[in-house]
Amino acid sequence: MSEAYHTGSAPGTTAFGRAVAFVLSREGEWSDDPADPGSRTRFGVSSRAHPDVDLEALTRERAILFYRAAYWDKAKCDQLPWPLALVLFDGAVNHGIIPATRFLQQALHIEVDGVVGPETIAAARSAPALDVVAETLARRAVLYATLHERFRLGQYRRLFALHHTAFNL
Repeated sequence: MSEAYHTGSAPGTTAFGRAVAFVLSREGEWSDDPADPGSRTRFGVSSRAHPDVDLEALTRERAILFYRAAYWDKAKCDQLPWPLALVLFDGAVNHGIIPATRFLQQALHIEVDGVVGPETIAAARSAPALDVVAETLARRAVLYATLHERFRLGQYRRLFALHHTAFNL
């Protein structure tokens, strides 16, 4: 793991801390289900998406630092209002930053380019958060409808918990 993963916040009262706590509560420590397209994962870090990460050596603390560098910072979540930062971060972990950003941009009714730039940030700051969160999560639900039946219900539960967490912290 590179040095970039050795800086950042641990879970706590920061927006990142609350967001990563949510993700970790949903991911569990190990998963190695042959039917899971994410392949082998530890703390939600997928060997398919991140073949350079040594899952055997990955601790919870290092996973938190990894999430900060690989998702939170790259998706510019710190520049978004809380509920949208959480929704984008969780979507980036599940789908990748570009697809998650596209879901958010579609919900914001702005140009969809998969890049969190000035237009996306400005739109997110001025949009009605409740509506944007509901629309973003609905778009994810449509995607989850295509999943193997064994995983679908768990992903729907995640979306409901995400909506609850976005507005109750």
